[in-house]
Amino acid sequence: MRKLLLALLLAALSASCWALEAGDRAPDFKLMSVDGVETTLGDLMGKRSLLLDFGSVFCANCQSALSLLSDVAQECDSGKLKVAAINVDAPNSAKAVRAVIQGLSPGYRVLLDGEGVVAAAYGVTQIPYVVLIDETGTVRAVHTGPLSELRKMIYGLCAP
Repeated sequence: MRKLLLALLLAALSASCWALEAGDRAPDFKLMSVDGVETTLGDLMGKRSLLLDFGSVFCANCQSALSLLSDVAQECDSGKLKVAAINVDAPNSAKAVRAVIQGLSPGYRVLLDGEGVVAAAYGVTQIPYVVLIDETGTVRAVHTGPLSELRKMIYGLCAP
């Protein structure tokens, strides 16, 4: 938990100088998934938009976001929008993260960022933190705050 707090503090300090905004290029990354698959931003996107959720399995709002985005992943046409999560829990929490994720079965890839490197690159200062990236790799929206507002943000993303 200390490493998570340190990572978020470092992210907050770096975000005070730079924060990800709509119109920015989404930072590329390479992380391992909870099922052991090395994954990049490009692997996740292909030629579609991506909802990228940063969170912790020890955060109730983050678990609610995982559930909400699981519904989005099931409802959306896979050709239009993809959903993925980046877990920011400390590296020594990986076993617990895997167990929680298996229990939740979100239906999309969950990546491990225990060192907080990707979270810092995306300017994550609080969780859950959701980024909408279009098919060109451009950030279209960044969301922090109440899940009711997140629901509003994603309405229409799956519309024909």
